[in-house]
Amino acid sequence: MKTAIRVLLLILSIPFILVYAAVKMVTGMAKSIK
Repeated sequence: MKTAIRVLLLILSIPFILVYAAVKMVTGMAKSIK
């Protein structure tokens, strides 16, 4: 049961990690343009 919860948390955290990486990339690009 614990492993199932862990897998579910991992699947749910993937989109947040991708969004965070995208935001960091965009802010980095914006800083280099300015």
